[in-house]
Amino acid sequence: MHLLSSWALLLSTLFLGPSSTQPGPAMSDPDRDADEYWIYVGSQVGDEIHRIHFGPEGIRVEASFSLAITANGSEGTRGLVISPDQRHLYVLTGEGQEEGRLWKYALPRSGGESEQLADGPIRLGPLSTTIDISPDGSFLFSPNFNFYGERVPSTLSVVFGPDLYEVVRIELCTMPHGARVSPSGNHIYTVCMMDDQLVEVDALSMEPSRRFSVSQGREGPLPTELERGGPGTGDPDPDAAAAPPAAGLRLPGTSSGMTCAPTWASPSENGRWIWVACNGTDEIHEVDLEGWRLRRTFRTGRGPYQVASTPDGRHLVTTLRQGGAVEIFDLVEGFSVARIPTSAPGAHGLAISPDGRYAFVSVEGSEGGAGKLDVVDLERLERVAEVEVGPQASGIAIWKPEPR
Repeated sequence: MHLLSSWALLLSTLFLGPSSTQPGPAMSDPDRDADEYWIYVGSQVGDEIHRIHFGPEGIRVEASFSLAITANGSEGTRGLVISPDQRHLYVLTGEGQEEGRLWKYALPRSGGESEQLADGPIRLGPLSTTIDISPDGSFLFSPNFNFYGERVPSTLSVVFGPDLYEVVRIELCTMPHGARVSPSGNHIYTVCMMDDQLVEVDALSMEPSRRFSVSQGREGPLPTELERGGPGTGDPDPDAAAAPPAAGLRLPGTSSGMTCAPTWASPSENGRWIWVACNGTDEIHEVDLEGWRLRRTFRTGRGPYQVASTPDGRHLVTTLRQGGAVEIFDLVEGFSVARIPTSAPGAHGLAISPDGRYAFVSVEGSEGGAGKLDVVDLERLERVAEVEVGPQASGIAIWKPEPR
């Protein structure tokens, strides 16, 4: 009890050796002094992390390092996230074992240094796959996907980052996935693949505060924990589900009754909306956070997986895992402006550069083949660079973009 009280008090007061490859094609943009970017990408096969540099001279793998493998053998690299001070990389693994594991690496402070294991790994819940960090860097949040276990409600692990210990597990829903922290740090959002839910978790009370059904034709608020008597599924409020969308567009969807099978939830930078990727129905739902109602639905290509918006709120980007592409939507006009094939099958992870110029996409690759990192220019709406990484590229995180 003392531990949880201390956690709430703290949160309430805080609102390898180099490997060289040939550079890829240089960016062609004579009207702009291009920025430089460093990106980390994980490989599920081989337990490697790759540090990639992208700039005016092109793209290349600057360095790679392997996880400190335990007696369990392959760990299966999943999610990556970098601390806000850019000093640490957190690596989530979860292959070939019941529990996920979380590793903490110190990042290079100067040229010539390599990444060093600083702490961990610590055990989390069953098959943790995605991770995010609070704006102050104090806490990490990882849904325990429980893919191989019984179809029962699973949990959200909360980890204190500086000392790397698990504070609490919050019971959520069946197969939670794709957690993202709101820009304010007040809430954590995740989705339940088997329950067709969007779940909002209050960062102070450490409890689910709201639930939203994303089942097609039944979109709307779900009963609270007290109304329902515990975590799990429930019926949406019929009045809320029937409420008309906000003024503007709602793009046509498919017939009602299909399973959304959500894989990702991503709040907007202004804290007004959240987007939910429906991998099962090829849609993205836009939910009004204040009114807690469906605002718009975007039809996508096959299998939207991860989703994120640009910082200025102009574009929404999604990876199409089954469709082998990246799709870009104009959020002002409300329609798709481009669907760009990836350089290999299996579009996976997604990270938007802080300037909103590029989408960095990890691509799993074909069976037995190399994974890729693709770079999509969001102004020119085309893929402008790619580089090979290890097989089954997965987690991705931007380290330190620097102005030219």
